[in-house]
Amino acid sequence: MTTQASTFTVAVHSSATPFRRHRNPFVVRAAVEPSDKSVEIMRKFSEQYARKSGTYFCVDKGVTSVVIKGLADHKDSLGAPLCPCRHYDDKAAEAAQGFWNCPCVPMRERKECHCMLFLTPDNDFAGDEQALTEGVLGGEVGRVAPVLAQSCPILEAIAAKKRLFHRPFETEEAEAPLLQA
Repeated sequence: MTTQASTFTVAVHSSATPFRRHRNPFVVRAAVEPSDKSVEIMRKFSEQYARKSGTYFCVDKGVTSVVIKGLADHKDSLGAPLCPCRHYDDKAAEAAQGFWNCPCVPMRERKECHCMLFLTPDNDFAGDEQALTEGVLGGEVGRVAPVLAQSCPILEAIAAKKRLFHRPFETEEAEAPLLQA
């Protein structure tokens, strides 16, 4: 008895396949500002936790500002201050689990803050403040030091957005010649 194998190919026209929508991964979406109430809650929490844990805010207040606003945004949208410096496949599930809710488990156990919000005194970027002055959470958010931007995904995203819209890291010195012209 002989067995014979046959192979055939079926071509399906693209109009016969269902329409698939793919999200464009290169689209930059505008971020919605967190509520003032949540920002104030996260500011007070950050100050209190810094004092309690013996940690300090970053010498660059732009880092502190971005992280606190990210925590406040997650507090508004998820109901929990989920770490804004990490990527999550499912933010709601991560917030419900609680491991990365601020202060995260690595911070509570080993004083390791990935966001650079709470820094130990021996950290090169640690400032000498455990309280935030008025205006720190205002317009300074866009002024992030390029060296620090590489340490946190949220800061990298802000830097990428600025490059996309042709606004490199702005400083008062860089803006001064533009104002005089």
